[in-house]
Amino acid sequence: MNAPTDLSPLHRDGFVLLRQFLDEGEHAQLAHGCRLLAGRVADRSPVDPVFQSEHGSTSHTFVNKHSLVAELNAIASSRKIEAVSAQIFGADAVFHMSLLQHNEAGRSQALAWHRDVAFRFGAMQMCNLLLYPLGTDRQRGGIRVVPGSHRTEHVAVTDSFAPVAGERELFPQPRDLLILDGACYHAVSANRSLEDRMAFNLRFRHRQAPKEVTRYGEYPTGVVDYLS
Repeated sequence: MNAPTDLSPLHRDGFVLLRQFLDEGEHAQLAHGCRLLAGRVADRSPVDPVFQSEHGSTSHTFVNKHSLVAELNAIASSRKIEAVSAQIFGADAVFHMSLLQHNEAGRSQALAWHRDVAFRFGAMQMCNLLLYPLGTDRQRGGIRVVPGSHRTEHVAVTDSFAPVAGERELFPQPRDLLILDGACYHAVSANRSLEDRMAFNLRFRHRQAPKEVTRYGEYPTGVVDYLS
């Protein structure tokens, strides 16, 4: 599949799900690469027990480690990803960072409602390009989003995990690409299956967005400084 010709849902809703973005060979490459990186225990980011207890995150996270695995480096630098990022930001597209989030079976991760980009930075400053090598479903847990919240400062999100009026739950499949504006409120449902769940996230920002655009996350309980 080539880059999409219509990104209006991304601008309108704060997200767009592109079905079968990867071909079968590319998906096999992605899945193998994610398994290899997930097995590199020493390269996991340190766990913050306070953040984990307050916001429910029990996944193992690998930050900017894609270059350690040839398969993931190839995906990150592929023409498809380059074309999509260029369609989002034009010539001002800048690679920001990569994240592999690995939720082991039986740990029942549910990540609280939040924005990756504080509202004061504005919409369409940073986008997550999310690939799910193992897919998602109701048992594994999908990603919950509040359409239009990337352009609304005050969203009726008062509880970390409770339902929000108008929310949608998306279930990306193994070859799909989910593009999510970092300013869009989203959460991750619990993994109630006996299978692992993985998300490989390639973040791109507008050239004029500050490098600290993802330093502050907004949660119902307040702003979190990830570097503090």
